[in-house]
Amino acid sequence: MTDIMLTTSAPETVSVTGIAIAAATLAGTLNAVTTGVYPTLGALTLIFAFGAVIIGGLGSLWGTLAGGMLLGVTQVLVSPVSVPYATLGSQLLFLVVLAVRPHGLFGTPQAAG
Repeated sequence: MTDIMLTTSAPETVSVTGIAIAAATLAGTLNAVTTGVYPTLGALTLIFAFGAVIIGGLGSLWGTLAGGMLLGVTQVLVSPVSVPYATLGSQLLFLVVLAVRPHGLFGTPQAAG
């Protein structure tokens, strides 16, 4: 059986966290007013986030950053041709990295499996 451990936080930490939550709530509300809210709102974003993590390598923070940068650069370079091709280009990059380095660019084989 596990015990619940209660911790106390400094008042500064609590107030800063409250301010951050309030700012995020305000930003989300204002964004929802201008763009709308629908059930599949974050699906495409999650696909790109998953691709960035896998391209960079599981367990590698810097790899995830590099994977996100590679995906972004790929989309920017391909999108002048056609916007749907930008998504296709990023998915092709994902497949090429998986074919060449299955554990990602910065990942280690132990972390991947």
